[in-house]
Amino acid sequence: MGRQLSAIWRGKLIAFGAHLAISVIVFATVIALSMWLFYPPLYFWIDGGMFVLTIAAGVDVALGPSFTLVLYAPGRRSNRFVLPAIALTQVAALAWGVHLMYAQRPLLDAYVDYPRREFFPITKGLIADSRRPLAELLALSPERPALVYVSLPVDRKQALQELQSGRTLSHTESYLPLTGNQLKDVLAAGRTREHIESSFPGNMPRVQKFIDRHGGSFDDYAFVPLAARFGRALLVFKRSDGKLVGAITLKLS
Repeated sequence: MGRQLSAIWRGKLIAFGAHLAISVIVFATVIALSMWLFYPPLYFWIDGGMFVLTIAAGVDVALGPSFTLVLYAPGRRSNRFVLPAIALTQVAALAWGVHLMYAQRPLLDAYVDYPRREFFPITKGLIADSRRPLAELLALSPERPALVYVSLPVDRKQALQELQSGRTLSHTESYLPLTGNQLKDVLAAGRTREHIESSFPGNMPRVQKFIDRHGGSFDDYAFVPLAARFGRALLVFKRSDGKLVGAITLKLS
């Protein structure tokens, strides 16, 4: 009896190990492709990619092999039904994860000048009901995600009411290209060294490392915050020509 149980568990563990290895390889390959296609590295960490990945990994990599460990019975005919059912569950979970990453991918970074003077990532889901075609919005900027400026009412009270309504970022009719006065507003929003040190403590070494890598001095760049769903970053513009140089992921305390 003991030998029989040992053989059964040995078969279960072998099946579990093989299933786990295959799941990890397939999951890693599909997710890597999805990240490359949908998420620039910065946004993967601060705007939902990692969150979706964690959920999908729990279902696809952890639960699938666990089902095999529990339900697989070496030598039984029921395996012909059990294993395909587990595989279909995993495929469905992986497809859901890829679809969610696609739907939540950042397409634009929208700058709102008042009152916070920050960029906000705009996902496909947020502008799903836009009257403007996506191609038209992306054509506003050569960058990816595209950089746009949100035009607000001149009256500050009215602008604040519009922001509080929660419809500002999804109202794509107010999106403008980042040129002229709009670009001047963005560059003027660049944070000072003192502001970065007080608002984002512990991040000045990252800023200095960026400057050392790209050359010049602190005053040559405009460091403008990007407020994402799961983190913050600084978009860095060259003050001389307004070009986006790169971004710095911020470590939040």
